[in-house]
Amino acid sequence: MGEDLKERARAKFPRREGKKRVAVFIGNAKKVDTRWPEDRFVELVRRIVERGDTEVHIVAGPGDEGLLGGFMWSDDCVLYPGGSLQELGAFFGTCDLFVTSSSGPMHLAAAVDVPMVAILADFTFECWRPLADIHRIVQSGQPGVQVGTVTVDEVFEAVNEMV
Repeated sequence: MGEDLKERARAKFPRREGKKRVAVFIGNAKKVDTRWPEDRFVELVRRIVERGDTEVHIVAGPGDEGLLGGFMWSDDCVLYPGGSLQELGAFFGTCDLFVTSSSGPMHLAAAVDVPMVAILADFTFECWRPLADIHRIVQSGQPGVQVGTVTVDEVFEAVNEMV
């Protein structure tokens, strides 16, 4: 990724003084079974924002618009406006942490070395998990791709350990 693209991302998404930045991918329109439930993402983001030291950028893909209704939008909870995959990768580079269930953006964040909390089922963990030590995996313990048993408490604990 070119320095020009990184610089444009830093200018487009300036850091708020004294705030950590967490990006959260809430979607995966094509693979609903691998997606953590919407209400849990909403609760997780509420808890992260309540920390008071963190801004959250919600990332959603095409077809995920219906998942955006439950969030309490504010200066500390904003929607990433979208863009190319290169722009998304550059944006991830401005973040302290990325939270996602199994998704394409999970692999993009891993490729650009952004620490993440990934919510994965056992099959997804075995086949598709990010491998670097900078990531934390919260596993569902379920076979296949289902992640519905992962609690908000588990993911929030992982987030707190990483930011």
